[in-house]
Amino acid sequence: SPVGMADPNTICPKTTKSYALVIGNNYPGENELKSCVNDANAVGAALDQAGFIDVTVAHNLDAVSIKRALRELRDKATEGSVVLVYFSGHGHSEGGDNFVVPTRMGCVATKQDWLDEAIATAYILTMMAQSKAKAKLLIIDACRSRGRHDTLANTSVKSAFDGAKMSWAAVNQSDAGVNMYSIFSSAEATVSYAGGSNDLSVMTRRLVPLITQEPGLELSSLVKCLSAQVLAAHGSSNQGRMLVNSTPQAWMIDFYFMPPSVGRSTRRAGCGVSEG
Repeated sequence: SPVGMADPNTICPKTTKSYALVIGNNYPGENELKSCVNDANAVGAALDQAGFIDVTVAHNLDAVSIKRALRELRDKATEGSVVLVYFSGHGHSEGGDNFVVPTRMGCVATKQDWLDEAIATAYILTMMAQSKAKAKLLIIDACRSRGRHDTLANTSVKSAFDGAKMSWAAVNQSDAGVNMYSIFSSAEATVSYAGGSNDLSVMTRRLVPLITQEPGLELSSLVKCLSAQVLAAHGSSNQGRMLVNSTPQAWMIDFYFMPPSVGRSTRRAGCGVSEG
């Protein structure tokens, strides 16, 4: 087995069955984006290279198709495996919840509309938690901006637990919620920047090389590198920055996309930062 992978709490796709659902929505004919399909293709190829045994790459999915794909991922994951969900497209934050935006979404004006029409990240995490996987990774490359009508945008009122949030609250009190890691390209209530038709988004352009070209980089160190590179890539010190937001939940394992090379130790230190 690869160096350093003998510990059962040290995981990499080359030694642990790993399954991924990778979605890129460009929204043709709608509020169109240019790079999200490219993002999905690049991440899918990177996960293949890292050793994921099952990578489903899908483009321009509506809400029903996203939910069906999540259920399929949940059902195929084997005991002790890794599941990863990646989404690139439009996103939104409403009433304390985060959402990814499907294609052909209906009109939304209230929190309930968002729960009906979009996909709550709590729903995605719940589907992952219901699988048999040992490690669950969620990566969202999308905005987390708020609508003007969102009460949380102007007050400190907290949203009630309802719908997907209620099931997620149950997950958070069980072993199903252990070893979950969520990574967002932007901080709460802020935007995320996509790329052009021949490019990748600001975050994904930096994520892909960290997956494929940095053996021995443990996930927490990878996130530190990603955060530093994305911070330096856009805006100035007082405006326009993208702040990668990550949340490890009861994360008790060491995860490597690429295991350490023979004769090299694992990496937990800092990393280089590329501008632009």
